Amino acid sequence: MLMIVVDNRQDIFKPLGELPLKNGTTANDIEDWLKGHGAEILNLLDLSKYELSISLVGLEEIKKLHNKFMGEPSATDVLAFPQDFNDDTFEAEAYSSSDFLSENGKEPTKILGDVVICPEYIFTTLKNKDTSKDDDKNNTEESFLQKEVLKLLVHGILHLTGHNHYKRTDKKKMFKLQDEILKQLV
Repeated sequence: MLMIVVDNRQDIFKPLGELPLKNGTTANDIEDWLKGHGAEILNLLDLSKYELSISLVGLEEIKKLHNKFMGEPSATDVLAFPQDFNDDTFEAEAYSSSDFLSENGKEPTKILGDVVICPEYIFTTLKNKDTSKDDDKNNTEESFLQKEVLKLLVHGILHLTGHNHYKRTDKKKMFKLQDEILKQLV
């Protein structure tokens, strides 16, 4: 059963008005926007039976998480924490506990993992980026931030499914898939 939980613990990315989703629909707030895109990404990857957690955090929190779990004492844009996903087989191992049963009481929920995104990190790098070189000539700071958050959501979900970019060939494969998914979302 597809379930997406969004925890918004930051105050940089608070777009005004409606946010565009696929097929011309819109979301009224960032949480619904992330849930809509998260669901679409999981569907594209044939992972619609998984639960996904998405958190938006500030610089200090991402820096603490990056240091605690990756041994890197600096901020970053996105972190991914896989749960049930088995990197060796690309299969998920569902919990057997009844605490995780779906609404029908039969099929256990499969937990893909957590994606933690730091919009503030993106915003600070935006100050150093010349957005006039982007394909979208109507690119505003807000639309750039939306595109970057969406790209990081895809990137984080791909990490949850075992993709990485440590080796050149893996990086090429991962970023190609990331670009293909992004094209289908916008």
